[in-house]
Amino acid sequence: MWKYICGTYAQTDPFRLYEHKLDLAGLSQGDHHVHSYYKHALHLWIEYDLVNASLLSGDASVEVQKQRSRTQVMQFLMELWADFKPIRASLIH
Repeated sequence: MWKYICGTYAQTDPFRLYEHKLDLAGLSQGDHHVHSYYKHALHLWIEYDLVNASLLSGDASVEVQKQRSRTQVMQFLMELWADFKPIRASLIH
């Protein structure tokens, strides 16, 4: 039963994947506090990973997830307010 449910809901829906990509592309801190911005970003990343999970398996999945984590950090730092520029610079270098 569990395998059936996972198989049914883990199927990749190209439209959902597209929507998540659009949401991630529009991610920015805007006028939100950094904590709210991070929570929103984390929610989008988790949703994207859930939709995208069925595409990979095994070792490939682990390597792709490592790369996604690095990309998520960069994406988060790039969209922080200018006030965070010194912190961002120290984390990147």
